[in-house]
Amino acid sequence: MSYHTTDAFGVTHPHPPVARMLAILESVADSEDADFPDVSLVHDNGHILTYTLDGHMIWECPEGLRRMQLNCPRPHALNLWQHLAKAELDALEADNWDSEEEL
Repeated sequence: MSYHTTDAFGVTHPHPPVARMLAILESVADSEDADFPDVSLVHDNGHILTYTLDGHMIWECPEGLRRMQLNCPRPHALNLWQHLAKAELDALEADNWDSEEEL
């Protein structure tokens, strides 16, 4: 399985190590001037985790479902990204999501 991250300036990082993932998540705080200040981890299984400038985590599933965690601390965001990078969808499912909607 493959994954990549996209930073706030649109740069794609294939298979970044954990330290690079954390740096990308932390860069959101300095991305107010970016065209798209959110950062994301995309898995080739179709799942996407996006961390927003407001500190929210959005999980988009290929089945057409979107979940959101409001005020997600960066260390927890990193943990979620690591789960998706390893395709540990059960761990993502078990996490506390504030909202869920069909797309």
